[in-house]
Amino acid sequence: MIETIVKVDGMMCGMCESHINDAIRSHFQVKKVSSSHTKGQTVIQSQEPLDREQLVRVINDTGYQAGEVVSRPLEKRGLLGRLKKVTMESACLHEPSPLPEHTVRRETPDGGQAAVTLYPVFPGIDIRYHDVHAASCPLEPAAPGVLEISHCREGRMEYRLGSRYFYLAPGDLSVARQDVLPTLAAFPTGHYHGITVTVDPGLAPRCLSCFLEDVEVQPAALAEKFCAAGGYFAARSSRRVEHVFSELYQVPEDLRRGYLKVKILELLLFLSALEVPAQPQAAAPGLSRGQVSLARKTADYLLANTESKVTVQELSRHFGASAAQIQASFRGVYGSSPAAWLRLQKMHGAAELLRSTDRTVLDIAGQFGYDNASKFARTFRDVIGVSPQRIPQRPGSGLLRAINQNLRQCRRF
Repeated sequence: MIETIVKVDGMMCGMCESHINDAIRSHFQVKKVSSSHTKGQTVIQSQEPLDREQLVRVINDTGYQAGEVVSRPLEKRGLLGRLKKVTMESACLHEPSPLPEHTVRRETPDGGQAAVTLYPVFPGIDIRYHDVHAASCPLEPAAPGVLEISHCREGRMEYRLGSRYFYLAPGDLSVARQDVLPTLAAFPTGHYHGITVTVDPGLAPRCLSCFLEDVEVQPAALAEKFCAAGGYFAARSSRRVEHVFSELYQVPEDLRRGYLKVKILELLLFLSALEVPAQPQAAAPGLSRGQVSLARKTADYLLANTESKVTVQELSRHFGASAAQIQASFRGVYGSSPAAWLRLQKMHGAAELLRSTDRTVLDIAGQFGYDNASKFARTFRDVIGVSPQRIPQRPGSGLLRAINQNLRQCRRF
């Protein structure tokens, strides 16, 4: 009787053990086969020596990685025999320990702020929560073959791929290979809140049935499905996408670790069943460089003329483009019409002045083109959610007002 011991990397649970045992039984005449994911090995008993190359090939074909193979005559073991141990020259391959959960905060090149909170979920699979208040932010160094699944909750994120520009809007889902994405992400609305799930097929379990029976999802197959041609896939906001992601933004702290595992399994199962068009980018053709340039120039012009009412016809004359071209380009980049976008910018600018200065509401309203305080207050409440009088001043603003008032009183004497 021959005993063959094979080091096997990638087993995570009893299901993995069964996969390997069944594969070996179907290819070899064996008396007994036993796999252990905790020991990272498979032990086989057979009457005749097994073909080592074929054995390694059979194990690798199941999606695991066969390592060192050691064969020896099987000894009948009494009390002393059971105390003997097989010494292996090479150590068992273990999964890399995931990084602990952590948050990285940094200032962006334009003076904004960005925070990324990372939670390891499975080996090779992480989830990141993004909280960005900036126009742009450098991305982490790309890793070859890593799949990046992103979902936007608020704001907009811009990707530039080749000569086309793609935009992730609230509720949208995107899937891309990390090494084809740009090194700098842009945020046209100045803020972005969303989730990114990264999947490294080289480190992730080969089949997620290890964690939940019947979830036959293979990360490597997902990468092939969505990014075979190195493309960019986007699914626009829908009830199905919202159902999968909504609960990831409200994870109970005391259940976080297990909850994230369940939700990520649900996400990957959803993606495995999602139909992908033959040409993924055809569903999201993106914008040309000229369209993006026109939208940005329009935004700059609007911000330079906040005290006046700028019409689309005026923009059309100024830029020598049709009103339809301006509207389409602007909406593609900023997600709204020029008028709606400018109203938003004005109200947020007014809110900042109310927090940081002693200026009156009427004075600030006039700066942004409102000669009617009631109309300004109504628009402000619609955008910000509270009336201008409810905006709290930052510490120090009240002191500044008191100092100015005291100075005015002193001048009377």
